[in-house]
This record gives sequence, structure tokens and C-alpha cells, in this order.
Amino acid sequence: SIHMARKGILGILGLGFCLCLGMTLAILACALPNENWWPMFEVVFCILAPLPIAAGVALTARTGAANDVFFKSQPQNTFFLDVGLFWSTALLFSGFALPFVFAHSKVISITALVLSICGQIIIYASIAGYVFFFLIKKKKEP
Repeated sequence: SIHMARKGILGILGLGFCLCLGMTLAILACALPNENWWPMFEVVFCILAPLPIAAGVALTARTGAANDVFFKSQPQNTFFLDVGLFWSTALLFSGFALPFVFAHSKVISITALVLSICGQIIIYASIAGYVFFFLIKKKKEP
């Protein structure tokens, strides 16, 4: 109980640190000499990417499907969850592609591209870590 609470707090602190590190790299991509603020548009994709999954989970739970939609043991209607996963994946890939398009068109430098991609990887990993450790893992425990 106390050990589990301490473990949860340490997990939140670790994920918060990773999220701050990813945002710092995204800001540093804009703060390089002779750079602009175009790499900050990736943050919009970081904010928008989890939203379709959340909407899909909420709508799937309301249509009478089982509560545990990620580990389905019986056939159920997961149309809204599948649509949410599709749009989240599209937003995720668009967020990764945007810095490459900027670098190809010489809007940002290669250094800004590397910092942007590293920041995005860390931000998306911290979001996925939160979902796994605090949402999915909690559902599996009795």
C-alpha cells in the first residue's frame, strides 16, 4: 500500500521528467542560431495524437462492449476504438514527418531536425509509458 503509492509517485516523477526533457529538446530545436519556431508545430501533434484513442475508448465503452477493450477475449464491436487508433497513428506519423519536410525544404537545419525527432520520441514514449503503467496495467490487477 505505502510501497505501491511510493512506486506510483516515482513513476509519475519519472514520466514527468521525460516529458520535460522532450519539451526541452523541442524548444532547443527552435533556439538554435539562425533558426525559427517552425519545429514547435510538432507539439500540436503531441497534444492531438492521444485524443482520438481516448474518444474511441469512451465511445466503445458506451456501446455495450466490455470494459477491457485492449485485451478482448470475446468478439465485440470496437469500431470506434479502431477509428481512434487509426487517426492517432496518422497524427503520430504526421508529427514525425513534419520535421523531415521542414528540413528537406531547408526551413530548419539538420541539427534542429535531430533535436525535434529526439524530443518527439521522448514525449511519445512518456505518453505511452503513462498509458501502459497507469491505465492498462491498473486494469489487469484485481
